[in-house]
Amino acid sequence: MPDAAQSVSELGALVNRLEADLDVLKKFVEKRNLEAGASLNNYNYIYKNFIRTNSLTQHKLRTQSEEEGGPLISVVMPTYEGNPAFIHAAIESVRKQIYTRWELVISDDGTTNKDCLDVLNDAASEDSRIVVLLNDERGGISNNTNRALKAARGDIVAFMDYDDLIEPEALLLAAEAFATGRYDVVYSDEDKIDERGEFVQPHYKPAFNYDLLLGVNYICHMVFVAKAKLVEVGFLRPDFDGAQDWDLLLRLSEKTPAHRIGHIPRVLYHWRISSTSTAASTSAKSYVVNAGLTAVQAHLSRASRPAEASVADPAFPFPSVVWRADPDDVVSVIIPTRDHVDLVINCVSSLRMTTRNVKLEIIVADNGSSETSRSALEMLETTAGVKTVRWDGPFNYSAINNYAVRQATGKYILLLNNDVYFSSHGWLSAMLGAVQRDRVGAVGLKLLYPDATVQHDGVIIGQGGVAGHAFIGLNQADAGYFCRGRLNQEVSAVTAACLLVSKESFEAVGGLDEKDLTVAFNDVDLCLKLRRAGLRNLLINTHFAYHAESKSRGYEDSPAKQARFLKEIAHMRRKWGAVLKNDLFYNPNFDLERHPYTEVDLEYASQQTCLLGGGTLVRSDKADG
Repeated sequence: MPDAAQSVSELGALVNRLEADLDVLKKFVEKRNLEAGASLNNYNYIYKNFIRTNSLTQHKLRTQSEEEGGPLISVVMPTYEGNPAFIHAAIESVRKQIYTRWELVISDDGTTNKDCLDVLNDAASEDSRIVVLLNDERGGISNNTNRALKAARGDIVAFMDYDDLIEPEALLLAAEAFATGRYDVVYSDEDKIDERGEFVQPHYKPAFNYDLLLGVNYICHMVFVAKAKLVEVGFLRPDFDGAQDWDLLLRLSEKTPAHRIGHIPRVLYHWRISSTSTAASTSAKSYVVNAGLTAVQAHLSRASRPAEASVADPAFPFPSVVWRADPDDVVSVIIPTRDHVDLVINCVSSLRMTTRNVKLEIIVADNGSSETSRSALEMLETTAGVKTVRWDGPFNYSAINNYAVRQATGKYILLLNNDVYFSSHGWLSAMLGAVQRDRVGAVGLKLLYPDATVQHDGVIIGQGGVAGHAFIGLNQADAGYFCRGRLNQEVSAVTAACLLVSKESFEAVGGLDEKDLTVAFNDVDLCLKLRRAGLRNLLINTHFAYHAESKSRGYEDSPAKQARFLKEIAHMRRKWGAVLKNDLFYNPNFDLERHPYTEVDLEYASQQTCLLGGGTLVRSDKADG
């Protein structure tokens, strides 16, 4: 039998080997994380090593917040049964807030689990800012939350689920936003906590996007609302349980101008994933789908919107909203071309076959085609009702389209590339219904390559330096980042390969820039001018067309073309400057030099998050105001 000294020695050697193995494992994991870099797939590492560790010190922030003062924020938390450890963690995340002027109002909906009740009662006894309302009978999520709302004393109300976590600076950033007097509603970015306790699936959101909200409750967590505004629109409604928060946001949007709905582009909320939670999957609670559709339909009816909502694809259970078009308005379709009559014929014939109940004027703008091609185009005038206008100068996409628009008689202009073609009905009616809405500028359409992958799904301002297309290469049926690849939404810009705009708006902003943007970025410039004029640009994702990009003109593959392209880049940067660095419908957490929606901008993610002392992180669409 070995003596004690030998046993201790062997145990010590074993511990040393285990420590060495652990060190090797840590280095391996570190190497893997460094190789993964800023990818969203590496988000847990990014969050722990860049986002969480680079906040200002709590001491400095707490001192500032106490000196500055601020509104009382009521965090309302409905509870029912649940995991006692998760409830405790949620409460502690509120108690750890840097901003100290808060109250936590917990309303319990008849929990019988003693451990859960002990957590609630202990919290209330330990901190006078915590109020616990115990209810003997179940009332459902809306009624339970409303109890907390009625008891809330704060000027601002924050909504929180009982098993989630919030960042220490969450209430501080909200208090600073409301202190500006600019906002009635503020929301933040969020992520999820999986069952291993790792942070995953960061949801980096756009600034307020009404059309996106009609398709999905993208706002979700964390939401702060002025108590007075809540009283004005009413609290949660039990008839919409399952989508009660979505219904509330839609009602808030009816009473709140878009520029008074602010977005904090920081992850302030961690939504816990469980097997029955909607954080795991909407299908985990199928009633959510029906409740959400009912909420959107009720909103459209209540607001007298000329639109209808339905779930068109059971495999994609999100509402699709179609705005009714006025069929009496004429759409003038502008198709520039030089030769390539085969493309024009394919474009025009598919256009004719897929449009119903829309009055069309089709104008082919011929830019120096051969005699043979001109003869073919003249035949189209007879056989397809096409009008041909000629532009005999050097290729200038902007000038060609501007000239053709001046010849058009329609109320609306559809700029259309000759290498675009259509395969299904309904796309033009959907675009027309959208552009006929109040204060809408340009409306674009989802475009696919011939292999049915995405070529255009909205334009991201600043991507790659000036602008780039979202979701290039994504399969047509894929939802994309948080469903944005399939939902209608507001965007900063759309491509002129298929762009619908009123003639009045087009001419009011000066049309396409034929002096400085003869080929590239003229559509982006047009859309930004429309936004500057107070109009919104929309993307239709429920329909699509095919686009054989640059098939007729070719690519930027000669020294002359590349030199012109660089000049156009320089012009866009001079003209639009800071606008190119802040696409309100994207998110500054994304790296603009990488493929869209794939990598985090580590420099932005690492920056300090305190707002006190000047400035604000909050984003809103000032064009609305």
